[in-house]
Order: sequence, then C-alpha cells, then structure tokens
Amino acid sequence: MPITSPSRPTRVNERVLVVDDDEAVLEMLVLALRRLEYRAVGFTNPVEAIEAFRAERTGWDAVIADHDMPGIDGVTACRMIKAARSEIPFILCTGLDDGEIERIAIAAGADAFFRKPVVPAELAATLRVLLGTMAEHAFG
Repeated sequence: MPITSPSRPTRVNERVLVVDDDEAVLEMLVLALRRLEYRAVGFTNPVEAIEAFRAERTGWDAVIADHDMPGIDGVTACRMIKAARSEIPFILCTGLDDGEIERIAIAAGADAFFRKPVVPAELAATLRVLLGTMAEHAFG
C-alpha cells in the first residue's frame, strides 16, 4: 500500500543519513523516508557512513542509526557525529536493550531512542519534531 499524506503543504526535502547493517531493515527505513519526501541515504557499513558524514557535515539534516553493527556501534557513531556537529538530530535504534543502551545513548548525545522493530510512522513523527518543523505526514 502506498504511503500518502492528505495535507502535504510543502516538500520536506531534508537529507537523512540512515545506517543499519541489516539490509532489509535499511531498505524499509530508506524507502519509507523517501516516500515522505526525505532525501534518505542508506549505508550498511557504519565506517562508510561516518566517512560520508564527515565529507559533508552540513549536507545532512539528521542521522538514524542502528546500535548493534560491526566495526562501530551506534553509540560510538553518535559520539563521533555529535563531536563533528553537535546540533544534528541523532536517532538510535536497537533490538538489544535492557535499558542500559538507552541510558548510554542519551548520555552520548542521542536525541531519541527506538527499540526494534521500529514503526516507520513513529520514527517519522519523531524526526519531524527533532527537525523542528510542523509538516504532518501520515501513512495511508
């Protein structure tokens, strides 16, 4: 079923860096964000994602990352990205949490935290709030 928005006053067009080593999850998140008119760019490799961010720090509007990834975990990625640009919204997602990862993520600078499975509509609503705009998007 297509994702629609009955009252879409303007294009969103914000660029979102999405990082998840699970290709299926990554594709689902990128597709959902693109249907909401975000310019979502996905990476399965967190090292490559960090390099892409560093290459154009001001070219990104938000970051969404998984926590449990090979090479660099989500909390480490958050620290690295926030060290480069502290004001960028960073959302961390994980399927493995007993409450400790969330506490550490928030302390590292994460602006929001989601437990998997992530509901794209909830993620999009949080992203809208973090990006500070009032545009409404609905999944239809």
